[in-house]
Amino acid sequence: MGNMTVQQAVAIIAAQFPLTWSQIGDKPAIITSAELQAAVQAASQLTSPDGTVWEPTIDNDGKVTWQKKGVVE
Repeated sequence: MGNMTVQQAVAIIAAQFPLTWSQIGDKPAIITSAELQAAVQAASQLTSPDGTVWEPTIDNDGKVTWQKKGVVE
């Protein structure tokens, strides 16, 4: 069969097993962009035991530095 891209494989599978969104029983929950932004924000920070929040920054050389952003009340 040779090499194929993911898009080609998905197209072949979709042609053999045509589904519509309404036929999918266990759909993921749809979230708003605000909820997504809050989740991304929470995932990209650390909170130390004293409540200090640290956020990562990446410089042009790829070095990650954690910066103190404040204290969670």
